[in-house]
Amino acid sequence: MPITPVGHWETKIMKKIIFGTDSRNQIKAGVDTVCDVVKVSLGKYGKNVLIYNGTSTQVINDGVSIAQAVNVADETQQAGIQLAKQCANQTNEDAGDGTTTTLVLLQAVLKEIISDIQVGNPREIREKMFEEARETLAKIKVSQIKGKKDVYNLAYTSSLDEQVATLVSEIYHELGKDAQVSIEETAMDILAKEIVHGMKVETKRADHMLAPLEETLIYEDVDVMVVERSESVEDIQTQVSHAVARGKNTLIVIANSFSPQVLMTFANTRGFEIIPLEYKMFKDIEDVKDFVGIEAVGKVVIEPEFTTLIGGKGDVAVKVQGLRERMKKEESFYTKEELEHRISSLLGRVAIIKVGKATDVARQEAVLKVEDALGAVKGAYKEGYTIGGGLALKNAATGQSEGFARICAAPYEQICANAGKAIDIPKEVVDSFATLKHALMNAISTGTSILTAEAALIEIEDKD
Repeated sequence: MPITPVGHWETKIMKKIIFGTDSRNQIKAGVDTVCDVVKVSLGKYGKNVLIYNGTSTQVINDGVSIAQAVNVADETQQAGIQLAKQCANQTNEDAGDGTTTTLVLLQAVLKEIISDIQVGNPREIREKMFEEARETLAKIKVSQIKGKKDVYNLAYTSSLDEQVATLVSEIYHELGKDAQVSIEETAMDILAKEIVHGMKVETKRADHMLAPLEETLIYEDVDVMVVERSESVEDIQTQVSHAVARGKNTLIVIANSFSPQVLMTFANTRGFEIIPLEYKMFKDIEDVKDFVGIEAVGKVVIEPEFTTLIGGKGDVAVKVQGLRERMKKEESFYTKEELEHRISSLLGRVAIIKVGKATDVARQEAVLKVEDALGAVKGAYKEGYTIGGGLALKNAATGQSEGFARICAAPYEQICANAGKAIDIPKEVVDSFATLKHALMNAISTGTSILTAEAALIEIEDKD
């Protein structure tokens, strides 16, 4: 096996070069390793996986977390493992769920096509498979969320937790599809929701060295000033004068940055409280300004890391309409997500899910369940939902090539394998169409990329 040295002599980093079938088979072995570990967690009858990292132990059934923990000593197989992880992570980013399904499909793709390279053109095989995928997805019957029960079914299928599903369905029933939801971990043993009709932004007290904030502060009917940069003492003085004239005794200033001169002025103010809050998100501070509107706000809750503005009086209708028009034209998933977040913040739809358990391991598992449930519901609001349990792909692939039909049947077959028998899928078991789509397309993309690789350069460290 040829070895080519790279880098300088101290680190002795080398690259192992492997060609053709040997390369693909070793990478496939790595993919199989991570997929074999993760797929046991798929479905209602899926099992947990114990993960020990040298200092702590977790017992979980979250696909992406299990995959991240899989590593082996063989560098070439590890390369396959990393490809599988990237594939799963991509689906998680695209749809917020579906990582285990992605890996089951990826393993099935490689199983079907790894030997085809001997008799076919890899790029033609790749294009044929994408064509069959598009045809299959087009045949899937997709429904739109119509009510609380649909949200519950989606959240439960994803999390397999009745309490999580109930909580998520209540939030979306109350706040609608544009609801902005955040997860707050706590040391208390609790799973509860808090609905805040306001705007919650990440902040930190700018003069914390002089006035450390260790507990939550609540202010009623105060003046709020929102600027990008607070550098002028005169501007602050003018705002204070306006506040005093309206009978206020507190001014909260939110800005991306403050000049030292302004902060010293705040520290030396007597008889009127000025609280400088550094806006930590570094974007869209105009949204905060638009939400606040005129200076008086009904209630402000200041925590060490967040500020919630309740009862903003700004007229946000025109801006929200403009953002929605941008969303219609935008192609980037991430930009659409950002625009959706801005719209929800401006409309004042904020739900906080407080998650706490007695131990760190239990709390992590509970948080993962909530994240999966939210991801499934958000995806279904965007692209609808369909029958779950692996049946949507299995049924829609009828009429495609035998190999592709076996790929699409893999998730259902794995669910049955985990149950130890063939099972009927109840109509209440549903999946986000976005999850299925991204899982299938990402699995094909990664699997066929491996197929086209005629050589592999694997970095290794010389142990001598």
